[in-house]
Parts: sequence; structure tokens; C-alpha cells
Amino acid sequence: MKIMQKKNSNTGSLLGVSPFVFIGVFLVLVPIFIFITIDSMKAHNRRAVEMLTERGGALMRSFEAGARTGILAMRWKAAKVQRLLMETSFQPDIEYIMITDEKGSILAHSTPSKTGSTYAKMPDMSMLTLGTTLAHRKIHGTDKNIFEVYKRFTPARPPHPRRHGKPVHGELSPRGHSLHMPDWCRVHFMRGPEQKGTGPEQYIFAGFNMERIEAANKEYLLHAVFTGVILFLIGCAGIFSLFIMQAYRSAKKSITSLEEEVERSRRLAAIGKLAAGVAHEIRNPLSSIKGFATYFKERFEDSQEEKRTAIIMIDEVERLNRSVTQLLEFAGPISVSKTEVGCEELLNHSIMLIKKDLALKKIDHEIIVTTKKKTLMLDRDRMNQMLLNLYLNAIDAMASGGKLTVRVSDIDGEGRIRFDVSDTGKGIDAADIEHIFDPYYTTKNTGTGLGLAVVHKIVEALEGDIAVNSAPGKGTTFVIRIPG
Repeated sequence: MKIMQKKNSNTGSLLGVSPFVFIGVFLVLVPIFIFITIDSMKAHNRRAVEMLTERGGALMRSFEAGARTGILAMRWKAAKVQRLLMETSFQPDIEYIMITDEKGSILAHSTPSKTGSTYAKMPDMSMLTLGTTLAHRKIHGTDKNIFEVYKRFTPARPPHPRRHGKPVHGELSPRGHSLHMPDWCRVHFMRGPEQKGTGPEQYIFAGFNMERIEAANKEYLLHAVFTGVILFLIGCAGIFSLFIMQAYRSAKKSITSLEEEVERSRRLAAIGKLAAGVAHEIRNPLSSIKGFATYFKERFEDSQEEKRTAIIMIDEVERLNRSVTQLLEFAGPISVSKTEVGCEELLNHSIMLIKKDLALKKIDHEIIVTTKKKTLMLDRDRMNQMLLNLYLNAIDAMASGGKLTVRVSDIDGEGRIRFDVSDTGKGIDAADIEHIFDPYYTTKNTGTGLGLAVVHKIVEALEGDIAVNSAPGKGTTFVIRIPG
């Protein structure tokens, strides 16, 4: 269990949250949204490639079917096949359709002037193992980009209808020549499945202008980036809202604590004024009572009973006087006058004040000094008063035997000194630990409840803080951190 009285500061943070938290959130969210945007663009590009590939395949298959029908059934010559090629290429976004041989010679082209020339960008055709295999690629030009789909040019072989043992129009002759077939496409109708691998290969290409696709890609990219930014801002707003809620709760809790502290200070101030007036009124009669008790002690020196009664009166008057003195110390302002004090000298002197009490209860003590500072800038009297109160509490908490340990060390990076006063006593219950610094709160039959309240006030006057760690049966440690 721990209680700490100190000032909280949110300097260098926004709403009580470290700026590194916002940097961390930014570094986590940005890669996520970048990944989502890139993945979305890749998926969009894949769909565009699949669409163009399917469109090119359908276009080439329909051209093959039209060419086969016209050549075999309608006895088309090369000019009409060329016209079909040109008509097919008039569809939107089609840049060209052409047929080449395996060496790249253009056998037919949607632009007639290119027929007979060589295709300079002939791709590697080794991957086209089947006539139905489609391949695609992007060709980057200076003024425009082309998406090209290509495959083997393989019109299906027609059946062999015969009439009275003679070939009909479009049927292959015994030597394998079509009656009305253009020379450049004759080879495909000469070969059947059993003739695979003979004769030169022919390939059909369909080129699509990518301007519309690229424009759509840019539009989709802008949309994806805009959506990503919106989602990123929403995510940041959500996380920021959580921080605001947390900061609001923290601020509300701090305000409640401050209000309680202010109210407590008001009560203490009122009690202090009242106590100061009462203490002054009590001290004068106490002095008189003590004087009369001392007189009767000396007067009845030979009577043990009367002498014992006088001694009891003197002890009780001194106890009341101590209570009044503590009350006046608590009620009045605490002034601090810092001077150079030797650390070990201070501790040895404070222990000297309680040596008789330690010996009476057979309590061991140990002083451990690990601070690198030989002298400390402290108020000697206030430190002795504070340590004495802590020692007396520790002695009261221990029965016969036990150990009192005083440790002084540096707090790294803060320039402050830490005093630990530990005992092996009975400890403090959790229900009591929240109130141990309240004035007049005590669990001892003979206590005034002002000792720890005075300690707390001295620590505040020294611009430090105090904490207590304790558990029933495990002893208690008071931790004081003050500038040294």
C-alpha cells in the first residue's frame, strides 16, 4: 500500500498524454492505411488485366471463327479476311489486331500498310504450348501505353464433307491445299491434330489502348488515397477521443482531489486557530499545576504514597504539555532555515535522542548512508523533529525486540535525497493507512494523532513528498524525498 503527497505536472504533454504516444499511434496507423491502399490498387490492377485479357481472348476467338467461316463456307480471299481484321479493330480502345509468323513477319494487320513488315517487339512464344493459351504484356511507348494480348492463331480444322467422292468448296484437296484459301492462312487448314509441329507457326495479337484504363487507375488511386486519409483521420479522432476521455477523467479526479485538499486545509486552518487559542490558555494553568506538584513532591519526601501521587501529577502535566506543544507546532506556520548539515552527523544525533527507548525495548538499529553528498542543505532542527517523530512511531510499532533501519540515498537524475525509515513492527492496516497523516487520527491509546501530521507539514515546508509502504505483520517504511 502506498500514499504519496506531491504536485503533479503535465508539462510537456497534451491533455496529460505524452507526445510519444501520438507519435506511436501515427507510426502504427500510417503503415496500415498505406498497406490497405496499395493492396486495393493491386486488386484493381489485377481486375483490369483480367478484363482486358478476357476481352482480347474473346476478340481473337471471334475473329478466328469469322475468318474460318468466311474462308471455308463463303470462299473469302485474303482481301476479305484483311477487311474483317480491319472491321474488328474498329471497336473502342482497340489499337490494332495483327497476325504474324514465328519470325515476326506481319501476315495481316488492321493497318494494311504494315502488312509485310516485321514486328520489332516480337515476344518469346515458348510459353504458348497450346493453341488456347493466352499471354499478355504491357508495352510502354513514348506517347501511349499498349496492353497486348496474344496467342497462337489456330482456327479449328473443319470436317471433310464429300459429295460423290469429290471435294466441295473449302475442302482440302488430296495434296492438302484449300481451293479458295489465302496463302498466309493455308497452313493451319492443312494441319490437323496428327500433323502438329509441321509448318511455320502463326500468332494473333490484339493491342488495347490503355489511356482509359490508366485514367480509371488514377481516379481509383485518388479515391483510394482519399478513403485512406478519411479512415486515418477517423482512426486518429477515435484514439484522440479516448485520450480526451481519459484526460477528462484524470482531470476530474484531480479536481476532486484538489477540492478535498482545499476543504481539508480549511478545516485544518480553523482547527489550528482554535487549537492555538486553547493551547495558550492551557499552558499557563499547566505550569501552575506542575509547580504545585513539584512542591508537594518535595514537601512529602518522607511519605512514599504522597510522593508517588506528586510524581504522577508531574508526569501527566508533562504529557499534556507535550500535546500542547505539538498542537502549537501544527497550528502555526513552519519556518525553514536551511544550512549545510553533515549527513552522518544528522543521523547519529537523531538516533542519540532515542537510544534509551531503543535499549529499553531491546531494539537494534542500523544507519546506511549511500549518498555521494557529504553535506546536505537542510534545516537541522526540522529534520531532527521529523526523524524523531518517525522513530517514536517505529518504536511504538515494535514490541520487545525488532530493528530500526535508517537509509539515506541519492535519487538518480533528480538531485534529491531519499530518507527511508523502516521498522519490523506490526505494520499498518489498509483501513488506517489512508488517514495516518490526518491530524488527531491515531490508533494508539496514548497518542495525540499529531506526530505524523507534523511530519507531513515539515516535509511540505521542505518542498518534498512523503510516502508509506506497509502491510500488517510486515513492518512499515516511510520514504521521504526532499531537495538536498
